[in-house]
Amino acid sequence: RLVADDKQYYVALYTIMRGNQRVYAHLDVIETDADGEAPSGPSTSSGVMLPIRGNDFAASFPEQLRDFVEQARNAPEQVVWIVLHSQGSSFTEATQRSEPFGNRLKLWLVSRGIAEQRIRTVAVGPLALAHHPAVPRERAELFLLAE
Repeated sequence: RLVADDKQYYVALYTIMRGNQRVYAHLDVIETDADGEAPSGPSTSSGVMLPIRGNDFAASFPEQLRDFVEQARNAPEQVVWIVLHSQGSSFTEATQRSEPFGNRLKLWLVSRGIAEQRIRTVAVGPLALAHHPAVPRERAELFLLAE
C-alpha cells in the first residue's frame, strides 16, 4: 500500500525468471476511491478491468472502454486480449461461466470497429487470483499487446 498526494494506491509487482534466464516483471498500480476501495473498472496504460456479474454487460462499460477502444483502433498491428477470470467448483465450470460474457464483450468490440481476427479470448478461470481483495474475483481484463 502506498499513500501519495493524499491518495491511497495498491501496488502489485510480479516477477519471474523464465527457463531461458530472462527476467520479466509486471507492475499494477490501483488507485482507490474516497472510501479506500478500488474502483470497479480501473484502467492502466496496459489494460482495462471489468467486473463480471453473470452475463450482465453494465451500462458503464462503454464509457470505461472508450479510451481502450481508441487505442486499439490506432494500433491495428496489436492484438486485443480478453482474459476472463471466474470461479467454480472445477476449472471447466469456472471457464464456462465466463464464456458468455467474453463472447458478448468480443461482439461489442467488433461493433466498435475492431476486427474480429484481432481479438483473442483466454479463459483462465480461478488460475490467476486477484492480487488484492478489492479486485473482483470474477473479471475480464483487456490488454492490447503483440501476439
